[in-house]
Amino acid sequence: MINEIEALARQYAPQAIEALVKIATSGQSDSARVAAATAILDRAFGRPSQALHARSESNVQFFIADKPPTAEEWEAKFCAGN
Repeated sequence: MINEIEALARQYAPQAIEALVKIATSGQSDSARVAAATAILDRAFGRPSQALHARSESNVQFFIADKPPTAEEWEAKFCAGN
């Protein structure tokens, strides 16, 4: 069911981008233009990385990514030297 919904949504992607471009370039309000421009950039380049700062007594690190690393990438980053 999810694959069918994704496929259907992808059929309308070009029209959706065209609508966002129209709003970004000639929307009636600044907020609408900014929201549309942000949506276009997010889809073109991905959302910007966000740092997470936390205080802890232990040596814990958190990493947030849009795409999780492969098992090999994870092992190379976190298990090196162990």
